[in-house]
Amino acid sequence: MKTEYKFNHGDKVRLVGEDNPFKGELGKFVMYDSRKLEKERLIVILHFDGQQHYFYKDEIELMSKYLEFNVIEEKLKTKVIEVISKLHLYNNRLGIIKWYSRWRQYAFFPETGTIFNTECLNDIQSYIRELR
Repeated sequence: MKTEYKFNHGDKVRLVGEDNPFKGELGKFVMYDSRKLEKERLIVILHFDGQQHYFYKDEIELMSKYLEFNVIEEKLKTKVIEVISKLHLYNNRLGIIKWYSRWRQYAFFPETGTIFNTECLNDIQSYIRELR
């Protein structure tokens, strides 16, 4: 089975993880290093502060130019994620991502009257793909 990767060279990413001393730092994705598998987690190389650093794939998240993704509810096996516009201060909720049991996968549920361009739809799709 082919592994699907979420990040491309040069993507802006943010470091996450409760135990990560660099949590919140912004960087650019450099490459995956599949030679350095540890505990079944793929190691990635990030560039920030003028240096390259190694992190686990689950310790970084893709930064969207226009969207922010916030977990608003954690259920036993699934999450509910709010999708918010970075550009609008008021009424900025664009929709939610949640588990759709009929399809047995996550789906995006847009708010009424919202409109999306291809870049925003790609960001939402990438986020959903990473939830699998």
